[in-house]
Amino acid sequence: EQSTFPIIDNFYKKEQVASVLESDKYYFIATSLKNVKIYDKKDLKLVKELRGWIGNGVDGLVVQMAYDENNHLLYCAGINSATDFTKNDFIRVFDINSGKIVNIIDNKNSFKSTYLNISSDGKYLVSINNNTQIQIINTQNNELQYYSFSNRVNFTQVNILKKDDDYIVNALGNDNNLYSFSVNKKRQIS
Repeated sequence: EQSTFPIIDNFYKKEQVASVLESDKYYFIATSLKNVKIYDKKDLKLVKELRGWIGNGVDGLVVQMAYDENNHLLYCAGINSATDFTKNDFIRVFDINSGKIVNIIDNKNSFKSTYLNISSDGKYLVSINNNTQIQIINTQNNELQYYSFSNRVNFTQVNILKKDDDYIVNALGNDNNLYSFSVNKKRQIS
């Protein structure tokens, strides 16, 4: 899949793109300057710039994002410390209308979030951590379910779908198997 993204230029130097997320209405582009620029997909105009961290080095760099279309919330996981990886276990939640951080979610035991996704209703956020862990986080009460596969499987992608009165998380492993988890049953189902 190829997408065209606007060139980011702040007149002094080019910003490097750290991660990109596309929604129905927006492009979210996290840059090396620790900000997230939101562009309208129709006219490619900058809508808003979010900044959750000010500092030197890579600390504060956003590496993964998920967007809740219904509630206009952007979930950002990043590198909060390049020297103490235990500090990389939280996710900032921005209200894109106000540009403010409205919540910080504790993504326990995550040294690095490698993938984020959110249910279509915004109730559950799922994170792949360190490539081998899956965390399902209830965004309303921060309750979480944690599944660790040690070094047996590295996960590359994950999604979460509402099915009847349950939510099903599907994770693709590097062994080409699909692993499924039930939120209500709180266990792996395949």
